[in-house]
Amino acid sequence: MFNKGVVVCSVIIAIVVIVIPLLMVSTMFTMFQHELLGNIYGQVSEDENTNTNTAVLKDPNLKAEIIVSGLDFPTSMAFISKDDFLILEKETGLVKRVIEGKVTEPLLALDVSSKDERGLLGIAISSKEKTMDDGSDSIPKDVFLSYITCPTDDNCEFRVDKYELDVQNNELVNPQQLLSIKVFPDDSHQGGIIDLGPDGNIYVTVGDFHPFPLKGELYKTLAQNFEDGEMPDGRGGILRISQDGNPVDGGILGGEYPLSLYYSYGIRNSFGIDFDPVTGYLWDTENGPDYGDEINLVEPGSNSGSSKLFGIIAPPDSANDSETINQIEIQNSLVTFKGKGKYSEPELTWKRTIAPTALQFLNSDKLGEQYANDMFVGTADAGKIYNFDLNDERNDLYVSDGILQDRIVEKSEEELITFGDGFGVITDIEENPYDGSLSVVSPAAAEGSSGGVVYKISAKSEN
Repeated sequence: MFNKGVVVCSVIIAIVVIVIPLLMVSTMFTMFQHELLGNIYGQVSEDENTNTNTAVLKDPNLKAEIIVSGLDFPTSMAFISKDDFLILEKETGLVKRVIEGKVTEPLLALDVSSKDERGLLGIAISSKEKTMDDGSDSIPKDVFLSYITCPTDDNCEFRVDKYELDVQNNELVNPQQLLSIKVFPDDSHQGGIIDLGPDGNIYVTVGDFHPFPLKGELYKTLAQNFEDGEMPDGRGGILRISQDGNPVDGGILGGEYPLSLYYSYGIRNSFGIDFDPVTGYLWDTENGPDYGDEINLVEPGSNSGSSKLFGIIAPPDSANDSETINQIEIQNSLVTFKGKGKYSEPELTWKRTIAPTALQFLNSDKLGEQYANDMFVGTADAGKIYNFDLNDERNDLYVSDGILQDRIVEKSEEELITFGDGFGVITDIEENPYDGSLSVVSPAAAEGSSGGVVYKISAKSEN
């Protein structure tokens, strides 16, 4: 005979010892997934050699080849000439130069805080060339860098600085601070992507500095759509400054600094902006919490809705019956800065979290006429690249019958817009303006290489 009490006790012990820990592990893994995708730069494996990627392109006429490897968490790059570019390392604060696949000595070493999403983040190079005052042959260009620095533990700032590039001596010289935003104590949602607009001004993404999930008190500003919030301090938007660091045309939302810097607001976090080469319109990618990742056409004064609206879908645990009513009510409660700002619904939303990062237009037909002036969007999740056509007016994404009609990407539709995958965590995608190829930056090591890599995507028929 068996003792029922012993059996019951054994079952209870098994549940305590085996089942509950497994459930805890499962829960922790789910939380880690959300944290990975919500805190992209801060969660790449410390041992990058074990976090390998194998890039695959859907188009058999294209190839992806590694042009440089061994980089320490590369974030952003900018071309100087066809086989010559600058690339940033998030953790080390180094600005490196790669010439024909060879890495030179660093041009600059910045003292950066590298915790989580902090670090050396964004770069842009002015197309305006300058001659040296002494009449030498070197032709420096203006280089703009965004980074997080912490002179002391309780004094951190998000900065944008301008340097001159001396290509002859391989240096960045004559530093000038253009922008400083206090970021302590938060270390997530930094943004930090820089682009030069067709108007010659600098555009930079600044996140809301709030970790996910929230670890402390929520700091509220009007730029984050809190009606009782503080005046905007530079966070939660896309800022526009002149190449000397000044507001442009008196500001869009108001003349008081730093409100005068906002081109767009209500942004939780953005790792990708670019200008349409045909129209000059600005587009961005935005990260939702654990739903509602977005692609947006960014118009002057547009409000992206954070911290109240993400995407065009209700949160996963919301009551769908009241979804539409709630969306309208929330839109009516958003901050407008006396009517100068206006909510802008996203052009596309992902139903599941994919953590979009880089956004790049291809102003070339070198990959094939079907890709000319298309939009390419990278992700942290599986290192995918999505490819989008725009409509005839180029103020929206093109959608065909039965595909993305509701502007919500279901998992079953993702393959239809996938250009390539297996690139690891993508931190940047850049067009090489000298040969029309695409470059993809990943801090994850590729098979057969160590450290972060840069891929070149080009046509197989290319000589």
